[in-house]
Amino acid sequence: MNISETEIISKVKTAFLSPDYFSRGAEESALNLLGRMILTDEGGKLSGGIIVETEAYGGFDDPGSHAYSGITPRNSVMLGPPGTVYVYLCYGASNMLNIVTGRKGRPEAVLLRALQPAAGIEAMTARRGGCREQLLAKGPGRLAQALGITRAMNGLPMGSCGIMISRSRFLRQPVSRTGRIGIKKGEGLPLRFIFDGNKYVSKG
Repeated sequence: MNISETEIISKVKTAFLSPDYFSRGAEESALNLLGRMILTDEGGKLSGGIIVETEAYGGFDDPGSHAYSGITPRNSVMLGPPGTVYVYLCYGASNMLNIVTGRKGRPEAVLLRALQPAAGIEAMTARRGGCREQLLAKGPGRLAQALGITRAMNGLPMGSCGIMISRSRFLRQPVSRTGRIGIKKGEGLPLRFIFDGNKYVSKG
């Protein structure tokens, strides 16, 4: 990618997706987020990368969704409005970053699973305890940690908690869709989207 970190930050900050973009369904949003840049402004440090892997989670009829068994205090954030940040703790260990999609009142969201680091790599490395670049955001738990995602962001609009996703795509590669991974129900549904051959995609 022949573009400097300064140019990346400038392009994202001047043209990022509005909440209205996420009014489309989770499946369409998950596919269309590939190749876009996400930046976070955490602790005064901008950092982020290109989205290379996502998963879509539907409404009440999706057995892999948190909302499958009904609305609870934990998953009520999924009811919207679109563009709301949904952060939950997985297995008591890792935060997971999701963006609520679809029309308000229908619980849908996209899980961001992997990034190709592109900006603020020093800050991301520090948050991840000094690991090598390829592992900074390879998998949803690592991604959230690298971006400085916390539970305090849960339920907030993207813009108000310092999360920006670019309107333009910074990378275009062949795309595959596969079954989701790391869940016990609805795993086989082809709702995981990845850039083929990208070394930053997590292992399925």
